[in-house]
Amino acid sequence: MVESMYLSLFLFLTLLSNFSWKNKKGRFDRSKFPNAFNSMIAINEAQTKSLLQHTKTIPPNELIMEISMEKGGTSVLADGYLVEGDMTEEDALFAFGLGVVSANNTPSPPPL
Repeated sequence: MVESMYLSLFLFLTLLSNFSWKNKKGRFDRSKFPNAFNSMIAINEAQTKSLLQHTKTIPPNELIMEISMEKGGTSVLADGYLVEGDMTEEDALFAFGLGVVSANNTPSPPPL
């Protein structure tokens, strides 16, 4: 199972390195829109961290929560950059925060 995740990660990185994003006026150029590209790398890094949840030893709940918040935040942040091309720092912080809140808006399990 872990081997297939690493293969998927390798394929994702290969596609990402050759991918050109379209926006309303053409294509995203990494030199003109570095945040769009960097946000996709941030998603990948958060997904890689989430592999820790698939080991024999389950990480502490705090780490799982941190990983979930990072994955949610980077996902919505990347959405913002891919829609707008670039954002103000305020908009980027809002997008990241929205993703964090959305990732943690799941009901808690009932107490034992």
